[in-house]
Amino acid sequence: MQTPLLNSAADKHCEKSLRILVVDDDEHVRVLVKRTLTRLGHEIVGEGKSGVEAIQLFQETAPDLMILDVDMPHLDGVDAAEVILGMSNVPIIFISGFWDSATLKKVKQLNAAAYLTKPFSPAQLGVAVALGVPEPRP
Repeated sequence: MQTPLLNSAADKHCEKSLRILVVDDDEHVRVLVKRTLTRLGHEIVGEGKSGVEAIQLFQETAPDLMILDVDMPHLDGVDAAEVILGMSNVPIIFISGFWDSATLKKVKQLNAAAYLTKPFSPAQLGVAVALGVPEPRP
């Protein structure tokens, strides 16, 4: 069931379908994120469960936007984002169960498009995506 907030955010702020890469080590979170983004009309170009996979999938798919968990095995999302942002200025929305000052400081230094704390609602994700990607300049 979609909420009015989710519909209005998608309709008013993100009229373009985006190619999105989703990386989180929790399969349930990936399913929720993919389902929400697909309902909003976006294309999921890949999904992964570690920072290492995030880098590899980014290189393979060249997404318009990434949804990236902070705490993952093998390489965390912040370290993976540093590598990715060395190659591209792709907007990254971080998701995490953590909101401590050290994590937030690291994410802020990376100019995150948004930061969502788990659990988040589909409406919150929709708004973050809608506002996280800059509109092209005329």
